[in-house]
Amino acid sequence: MPARRITTLILAVSVMFALLGLRLFYCQILWGGELAALAVEQRRIPLSTLERGDILYRDGTSLTDSDYRLDLVLISRPDEPQHLARRLADFTGAEAEAFWGALSSEPPVTLLSDLSPAEAASVSRLVAELDEIMIVPRYVRYGAGSKARHLVGHLDGNGRGAVGLESAVDHLLRSDGRGEGIFLYVDARGVPLNGLGVRSTLSSALPAVVTTIDPTVQRIVEDVMDRLIPRGAVVVVRPETGEVLAMASRPNYEQDRVGAYLDEPGSPLVNRALRGYPPGSVFKVVTAAAALESGIAGPYSYFNCGGYLRLGERVIRCRVGGHGTVSLAGAMTVSCNTTFVTLGLQLGPELVLDLANRLGFGRPTGLGLDESVPALPRGPFSAGDTANIALGQGELLVTPVQVARMMSAIADEGILRPLRVITEVRSPEGVIIWKPRQPAPVRVLSRPLALTLKSMLLRVVREGTGQEAAVHGFGVAGKTGTAETGRRDASGEPITHAWFAGFFPYSRPEFTVVVLVEEGGLGGDVAARAFSEIAAGIMAQRPSD
Repeated sequence: MPARRITTLILAVSVMFALLGLRLFYCQILWGGELAALAVEQRRIPLSTLERGDILYRDGTSLTDSDYRLDLVLISRPDEPQHLARRLADFTGAEAEAFWGALSSEPPVTLLSDLSPAEAASVSRLVAELDEIMIVPRYVRYGAGSKARHLVGHLDGNGRGAVGLESAVDHLLRSDGRGEGIFLYVDARGVPLNGLGVRSTLSSALPAVVTTIDPTVQRIVEDVMDRLIPRGAVVVVRPETGEVLAMASRPNYEQDRVGAYLDEPGSPLVNRALRGYPPGSVFKVVTAAAALESGIAGPYSYFNCGGYLRLGERVIRCRVGGHGTVSLAGAMTVSCNTTFVTLGLQLGPELVLDLANRLGFGRPTGLGLDESVPALPRGPFSAGDTANIALGQGELLVTPVQVARMMSAIADEGILRPLRVITEVRSPEGVIIWKPRQPAPVRVLSRPLALTLKSMLLRVVREGTGQEAAVHGFGVAGKTGTAETGRRDASGEPITHAWFAGFFPYSRPEFTVVVLVEEGGLGGDVAARAFSEIAAGIMAQRPSD
């Protein structure tokens, strides 16, 4: 072989070995730590993970009642499965055969779930004797004490927010695999690695979303609803800030068992606080406000109620025998239908609906949730349509949160504020890392007009249809509503939704409460009584900021 070829071959082989040595240096020295970590990650099996930040009350406690449960987990195959099965049977009182399937499966396998502290202490003696098992804390997002479940919402099958706050702030709550975890490190045979075994890591701190929900108010609301309201919604708002202090819907549901409710009657997954309903006589507040603002009537302008009003072939009925001569303030007190239809016809539907829109109807409340926003009716309008609008019936639909916003504007002397339920997002160290932008409040009613409406609503509770809402010791102002559904029960009686919307204490309103009882009869009955119990409970335990 010529010397040149030999030299070329030696040079080529030398270059190859040099490149290989350089590659080995690069992989082992420069990339060594990173590649070793990746190799370990391939052998990492999660035993328990926390992949999502929490949703908190305004005081920083968990709104979802999230907690850890203790499980007994098999982390490696036992050398003597029959012996371990007998030991587990002795502990549980079950037959040893009940554990054979789990003990022959590929670890990790949960052997016992939801150990009580006493059970965990007892089984810890067994864990101390055996390397194949361990007690693992398992994160449970929705505990039995979870409140405001429809507001919070739930997760979909992929662990992402499906509805409610879980959906609205999903991008802020998700850890994208960087959360806290307890992991088992194994070799290719599935045997825990010496020196690694089981480790708890915290590779990235998870933020928490702080809401405006007050734990005391929310508990009071849900306790009352569980006793009095099988189907409906309650919303509590602080008028001077627009903060939602409580929101609840019934029927209730368990957030980790959503599939069980998909075909349930009564639509338990629906948040009725965000759903549209005819407001009934609660809307007479808007009709009265439009009449006062336009100047066609004052609080002591008088009308005659003969018990009914004929519009073509339609008859609008009021109290049997009528209310006789009644002022606008008196008509609000007794919820006189003929007076408000007369006002509606004089005003025209466009004027009433324009004021309704200014008071927040027909548009979102500012909560940032997946709320239903019923559109206000559009013309052309017949006389019957106008009567329906004046009485809060027909195609007119509103949500309980919209009613709460409207009533809060009256309580706050004419200032309409966007509602809000998210205060901020905090790091685990308590540092604020995000705050939602708040639109500016808007004056929608003059202060004298708002004060006039307030005094009229006070009279409703003191003398009129809302007397069941009264609470001894402080003034309550509000309005009843009985909204027709167009359906009748087996005895032929109309099926109606019951409303009561009001605020207290009257001298300086701190709380607006809206109660909707679906198919609950008259607003002056169960809805007003529920309001009274909620108001009394709140004032007896004034929530702190």
